[in-house]
Amino acid sequence: KLFQKERALNSKNLVELKEFNDRNLLQEKEKARIEIFDKIIKSYDQPFNELLKIKSSSSIFQDINLIGNKTAIQPLLERLLVYYNAEQALQIKFNAENISLSEVAITKLEQTELVLLLKNNLGNYNTRNEGLKKTISKIIEIDKSKIARDEEVNKLKFLDILAELAWYYRNYKFNFKDSPYLADIIQDINKIKQKDSNADISKFLDKL
Repeated sequence: KLFQKERALNSKNLVELKEFNDRNLLQEKEKARIEIFDKIIKSYDQPFNELLKIKSSSSIFQDINLIGNKTAIQPLLERLLVYYNAEQALQIKFNAENISLSEVAITKLEQTELVLLLKNNLGNYNTRNEGLKKTISKIIEIDKSKIARDEEVNKLKFLDILAELAWYYRNYKFNFKDSPYLADIIQDINKIKQKDSNADISKFLDKL
């Protein structure tokens, strides 16, 4: 009887201890949730232009998963996502409809420095795209007229190719970070031609 009484008492104590720990755990979780919530909300208490520099679409979606979509900053989050969605139009092959929709979308945003820059890049995408087509065609003409058969000629020919690309940068006010899709193509051409100035790059015309 004494053993059974002691076991019952220990069992009761264990249940009470577990309930106590569970309550403490829930309280700590709630406290941590509130702290994270407040920290995220406060991180958006900055000018729109500054937020564009430090946030991204993925980080915003991550924040929404943590704080929900019924907060006071939801309109701000939506405006930021409008910017990032419009920015994606420069990361894919030129599409007139996508560019047009993106241009319309960002007119509703606060016209900050970065928004105006994006507007400019969207507006110039077609021109820069067509300019790169012409530049690639010029390089293909160089390939037809000059075949490098030794290392020295290969270097000289590559310099001619770089001159064409430099002309493109200058005349189309091209900045690599402003047109990521076009920048990737140019970097690929650079790598291929630096290795072998005779390499065929006509395939890149299909990507534009």
